[in-house]
Amino acid sequence: MRNVWIQTEYPAATWVADLTSIRAQPAELVEAIASILSAGARHRVFLSVSLPELGFERDRDGDPTRFLLAQWTERRVVNAFGFTGLAMAPDVTGSSTVEAEVAWFDRDDSIVVGPTANLGAVLRGLEPVPGSIADAFTVPFPPVRITGLSLPYEGEPPTLATSRASRRVEVRIAVHSTIWFPYVFGSAHPLADFKRQFDNRTLARLHTPRLNEFLRDVAAVTNRAGGGWKVDLDETTTEAQRWLDTGGIHVDAEPPALFPSEAFAAEWF
Repeated sequence: MRNVWIQTEYPAATWVADLTSIRAQPAELVEAIASILSAGARHRVFLSVSLPELGFERDRDGDPTRFLLAQWTERRVVNAFGFTGLAMAPDVTGSSTVEAEVAWFDRDDSIVVGPTANLGAVLRGLEPVPGSIADAFTVPFPPVRITGLSLPYEGEPPTLATSRASRRVEVRIAVHSTIWFPYVFGSAHPLADFKRQFDNRTLARLHTPRLNEFLRDVAAVTNRAGGGWKVDLDETTTEAQRWLDTGGIHVDAEPPALFPSEAFAAEWF
Protein backbone atom coordinates (compact mmCIF):
# COMPACT_ATOMS: atom_id res chain seq x y z
CA MET A 1 0.00 0.00 0.00
CA ARG A 2 1.26 3.45 -0.92
CA ASN A 3 -0.68 5.35 1.76
CA VAL A 4 2.08 5.73 4.34
CA TRP A 5 0.69 8.90 5.90
CA ILE A 6 -1.11 8.91 9.26
CA GLN A 7 -3.42 11.17 11.26
CA THR A 8 -2.94 11.66 15.00
CA GLU A 9 -4.60 13.31 17.99
CA TYR A 10 -1.86 15.91 18.28
CA PRO A 11 -1.11 18.34 15.45
CA ALA A 12 1.65 17.63 12.98
CA ALA A 13 1.87 21.35 12.31
CA THR A 14 0.12 24.50 13.51
CA TRP A 15 0.10 28.05 12.19
CA VAL A 16 -1.30 30.93 14.25
CA ALA A 17 -2.87 34.20 13.12
CA ASP A 18 -2.82 36.61 16.06
CA LEU A 19 -5.49 39.26 15.42
CA THR A 20 -5.37 40.84 18.87
CA SER A 21 -4.31 44.07 17.15
CA ILE A 22 -7.92 44.63 15.95
CA ARG A 23 -9.68 43.24 19.02
CA ALA A 24 -11.08 46.72 19.71
CA GLN A 25 -12.31 47.11 16.10
CA PRO A 26 -14.94 44.36 15.88
CA ALA A 27 -16.26 45.31 12.43
CA GLU A 28 -12.74 45.01 11.05
CA LEU A 29 -12.16 41.78 12.96
CA VAL A 30 -15.28 40.06 11.62
CA GLU A 31 -14.30 41.02 8.07
CA ALA A 32 -10.86 39.46 8.64
CA ILE A 33 -12.46 36.24 9.89
CA ALA A 34 -14.82 36.19 6.91
CA SER A 35 -11.85 36.64 4.57
CA ILE A 36 -10.08 33.65 6.14
CA LEU A 37 -13.22 31.51 5.89
CA SER A 38 -13.66 32.49 2.24
CA ALA A 39 -10.00 31.73 1.47
CA GLY A 40 -10.39 28.23 2.89
CA ALA A 41 -13.27 27.58 0.50
CA ARG A 42 -11.53 29.21 -2.46
CA HIS A 43 -8.48 26.96 -2.09
CA ARG A 44 -10.66 23.91 -1.25
CA VAL A 45 -8.90 23.17 2.03
CA PHE A 46 -11.66 24.31 4.41
CA LEU A 47 -15.09 23.78 2.90
CA SER A 48 -17.87 24.29 5.42
CA VAL A 49 -20.49 21.51 5.42
CA SER A 50 -22.23 21.99 8.77
CA LEU A 51 -21.60 24.73 11.34
CA PRO A 52 -24.22 24.20 14.07
CA GLU A 53 -23.21 27.23 16.14
CA LEU A 54 -23.86 29.49 13.16
CA GLY A 55 -26.98 27.59 12.10
CA PHE A 56 -25.34 26.84 8.75
CA GLU A 57 -25.94 23.79 6.56
CA ARG A 58 -24.24 23.81 3.15
CA ASP A 59 -26.97 21.93 1.29
CA ARG A 60 -29.52 24.50 2.43
CA ASP A 61 -27.62 27.74 2.88
CA GLY A 62 -24.76 28.07 0.38
CA ASP A 63 -22.28 30.67 1.63
CA PRO A 64 -21.40 30.52 5.36
CA THR A 65 -19.86 34.01 5.54
CA ARG A 66 -23.27 35.72 5.66
CA PHE A 67 -24.09 33.70 8.80
CA LEU A 68 -20.81 34.85 10.33
CA LEU A 69 -21.58 38.48 9.50
CA ALA A 70 -25.15 38.09 10.80
CA GLN A 71 -23.85 37.09 14.24
CA TRP A 72 -22.11 40.45 14.38
CA THR A 73 -24.92 42.63 13.04
CA GLU A 74 -27.73 40.88 14.93
CA ARG A 75 -26.08 39.67 18.15
CA ARG A 76 -22.91 41.75 18.45
CA VAL A 77 -20.76 38.59 18.47
CA VAL A 78 -17.56 38.23 16.46
CA ASN A 79 -17.20 34.50 16.00
CA ALA A 80 -13.48 34.12 15.37
CA PHE A 81 -13.65 30.40 14.57
CA GLY A 82 -15.23 29.60 17.90
CA PHE A 83 -18.05 28.25 15.73
CA THR A 84 -16.01 25.22 14.70
CA GLY A 85 -16.14 23.73 18.19
CA LEU A 86 -13.00 22.70 20.05
CA ALA A 87 -13.44 19.06 19.11
CA MET A 88 -13.94 19.83 15.42
CA ALA A 89 -14.37 16.15 14.75
CA PRO A 90 -16.99 14.48 12.56
CA ASP A 91 -20.09 13.24 14.41
CA VAL A 92 -19.13 14.91 17.71
CA THR A 93 -22.13 16.74 19.19
CA GLY A 94 -21.86 20.49 18.66
CA SER A 95 -18.81 20.22 16.47
CA SER A 96 -18.56 21.46 12.90
CA THR A 97 -18.11 19.41 9.77
CA VAL A 98 -15.72 20.70 7.14
CA GLU A 99 -14.07 19.12 4.13
CA ALA A 100 -10.85 19.54 2.19
CA GLU A 101 -10.01 18.24 -1.26
CA VAL A 102 -7.00 15.95 -0.94
CA ALA A 103 -5.35 13.07 -2.78
CA TRP A 104 -4.77 9.48 -1.67
CA PHE A 105 -4.13 6.09 -3.22
CA ASP A 106 -6.96 3.59 -3.58
CA ARG A 107 -6.53 -0.16 -3.09
CA ASP A 108 -5.15 -0.48 -6.62
CA ASP A 109 -2.59 2.26 -5.96
CA SER A 110 -4.43 4.59 -8.33
CA ILE A 111 -4.68 8.21 -7.21
CA VAL A 112 -8.03 9.50 -5.98
CA VAL A 113 -8.59 13.23 -5.54
CA GLY A 114 -11.71 14.24 -3.68
CA PRO A 115 -13.28 15.89 -0.65
CA THR A 116 -13.23 14.33 2.79
CA ALA A 117 -14.26 15.46 6.25
CA ASN A 118 -12.37 12.67 7.99
CA LEU A 119 -8.91 11.57 6.85
CA GLY A 120 -8.78 9.01 9.63
CA ALA A 121 -11.79 7.23 8.13
CA VAL A 122 -10.21 7.32 4.67
CA LEU A 123 -7.07 5.60 5.91
CA ARG A 124 -9.03 3.11 8.02
CA GLY A 125 -11.05 2.17 4.95
CA LEU A 126 -7.84 1.40 3.05
CA GLU A 127 -6.21 -0.68 5.78
CA PRO A 128 -4.40 -3.56 4.02
CA VAL A 129 -4.99 -6.09 6.80
CA PRO A 130 -7.51 -5.69 9.65
CA GLY A 131 -5.68 -4.35 12.71
CA SER A 132 -2.50 -3.44 10.80
CA ILE A 133 -2.94 0.30 11.42
CA ALA A 134 -3.22 1.42 15.05
CA ASP A 135 -6.23 3.49 16.07
CA ALA A 136 -3.84 6.27 17.12
CA PHE A 137 -2.94 6.75 13.44
CA THR A 138 -6.52 7.13 12.18
CA VAL A 139 -7.89 9.80 14.53
CA PRO A 140 -11.12 11.31 13.12
CA PHE A 141 -10.26 14.88 12.21
CA PRO A 142 -10.75 16.86 9.01
CA PRO A 143 -7.64 17.48 6.88
CA VAL A 144 -7.42 21.09 8.15
CA ARG A 145 -8.62 22.03 11.63
CA ILE A 146 -9.23 25.70 12.52
CA THR A 147 -10.17 26.83 16.02
CA GLY A 148 -10.60 30.12 17.84
CA LEU A 149 -12.87 32.15 20.13
CA SER A 150 -16.37 33.57 20.12
CA LEU A 151 -16.16 37.21 21.21
CA PRO A 152 -19.26 39.01 22.57
CA TYR A 153 -19.36 42.83 22.44
CA GLU A 154 -21.68 45.18 24.30
CA GLY A 155 -22.59 48.84 24.42
CA GLU A 156 -22.15 51.62 21.91
CA PRO A 157 -19.53 51.99 20.67
CA PRO A 158 -19.19 48.19 21.03
CA THR A 159 -16.70 47.04 23.64
CA LEU A 160 -15.51 43.49 24.23
CA ALA A 161 -17.27 41.89 27.19
CA THR A 162 -15.19 41.95 30.37
CA SER A 163 -14.84 38.16 30.43
CA ARG A 164 -12.95 38.24 27.14
CA ALA A 165 -11.34 41.69 27.27
CA SER A 166 -7.82 40.42 27.99
CA ARG A 167 -7.89 37.30 25.81
CA ARG A 168 -5.65 37.16 22.76
CA VAL A 169 -7.56 36.69 19.54
CA GLU A 170 -5.82 33.79 17.81
CA VAL A 171 -6.98 31.76 14.85
CA ARG A 172 -5.17 28.42 15.01
CA ILE A 173 -4.76 26.41 11.81
CA ALA A 174 -3.64 22.84 12.43
CA VAL A 175 -3.05 19.76 10.32
CA HIS A 176 -3.06 16.44 12.15
CA SER A 177 -2.03 14.33 9.18
CA THR A 178 1.32 13.81 7.49
CA ILE A 179 -0.49 13.52 4.16
CA TRP A 180 0.50 17.14 3.47
CA PHE A 181 4.26 16.51 3.88
CA PRO A 182 6.76 15.59 1.16
CA TYR A 183 8.42 12.87 3.23
CA VAL A 184 6.97 10.76 6.05
CA PHE A 185 8.27 8.15 8.46
CA GLY A 186 5.39 5.84 7.59
CA SER A 187 4.79 5.12 11.27
CA ALA A 188 2.15 2.47 10.55
CA HIS A 189 4.19 0.77 7.80
CA PRO A 190 5.70 -2.63 8.72
CA LEU A 191 9.19 -1.49 7.67
CA ALA A 192 9.15 1.82 9.57
CA ASP A 193 12.48 2.36 11.34
CA PHE A 194 12.23 6.14 12.04
CA LYS A 195 15.60 6.63 10.34
CA ARG A 196 14.59 6.43 6.71
CA GLN A 197 11.48 8.07 5.31
CA PHE A 198 9.02 7.40 2.50
CA ASP A 199 8.63 9.74 -0.45
CA ASN A 200 5.10 11.19 -0.22
CA ARG A 201 5.57 13.88 -2.87
CA THR A 202 3.27 12.21 -5.40
CA LEU A 203 0.33 12.98 -3.10
CA ALA A 204 1.63 16.18 -1.53
CA ARG A 205 2.09 17.87 -4.90
CA LEU A 206 -1.62 17.43 -5.60
CA HIS A 207 -2.98 19.18 -2.51
CA THR A 208 -0.25 20.92 -0.50
CA PRO A 209 0.20 23.85 -2.94
CA ARG A 210 -3.44 24.79 -2.29
CA LEU A 211 -2.87 24.62 1.46
CA ASN A 212 0.14 26.89 1.01
CA GLU A 213 -1.92 29.39 -1.01
CA PHE A 214 -4.49 29.42 1.78
CA LEU A 215 -1.82 29.98 4.43
CA ARG A 216 -0.36 32.85 2.42
CA ASP A 217 -3.80 34.44 2.14
CA VAL A 218 -4.30 34.14 5.91
CA ALA A 219 -0.87 35.69 6.46
CA ALA A 220 -1.85 38.60 4.19
CA VAL A 221 -5.10 39.18 6.10
CA THR A 222 -3.18 39.07 9.37
CA ASN A 223 -0.48 41.44 8.17
CA ARG A 224 -3.03 43.97 6.88
CA ALA A 225 -4.56 43.93 10.37
CA GLY A 226 -1.19 44.62 11.95
CA GLY A 227 -1.27 41.22 13.60
CA GLY A 228 1.26 38.42 14.00
CA TRP A 229 1.66 35.31 11.85
CA LYS A 230 3.78 32.41 13.04
CA VAL A 231 4.34 28.67 13.21
CA ASP A 232 3.58 27.35 16.70
CA LEU A 233 6.68 25.26 17.26
CA ASP A 234 5.17 23.70 20.38
CA GLU A 235 2.42 22.22 18.20
CA THR A 236 4.61 21.29 15.22
CA THR A 237 6.63 18.11 15.23
CA THR A 238 10.40 18.38 15.08
CA GLU A 239 10.43 16.46 11.81
CA ALA A 240 7.76 18.67 10.24
CA GLN A 241 9.81 21.75 11.06
CA ARG A 242 12.28 20.56 8.43
CA TRP A 243 9.69 21.01 5.68
CA LEU A 244 7.75 24.13 6.63
CA ASP A 245 7.78 27.74 7.72
CA THR A 246 5.33 30.66 7.81
CA GLY A 247 5.01 30.41 4.02
CA GLY A 248 3.76 26.84 4.15
CA ILE A 249 5.11 23.38 3.46
CA HIS A 250 8.03 22.96 1.05
CA VAL A 251 6.96 20.06 -1.14
CA ASP A 252 10.28 19.94 -2.98
CA ALA A 253 12.51 20.16 0.08
CA GLU A 254 15.83 18.33 0.03
CA PRO A 255 15.05 14.64 0.62
CA PRO A 256 16.28 12.85 3.73
CA ALA A 257 17.44 9.23 3.73
CA LEU A 258 14.63 7.43 1.90
CA PHE A 259 13.30 3.91 1.65
CA PRO A 260 13.63 2.48 -1.87
CA SER A 261 10.41 2.51 -3.88
CA GLU A 262 10.19 -1.28 -3.48
CA ALA A 263 9.35 -0.76 0.19
CA PHE A 264 5.84 0.31 -0.77
CA ALA A 265 5.18 -3.28 -1.82
CA ALA A 266 6.03 -4.73 1.61
CA GLU A 267 3.55 -7.15 3.13
CA TRP A 268 1.40 -5.71 5.92
CA PHE A 269 0.39 -7.72 8.96
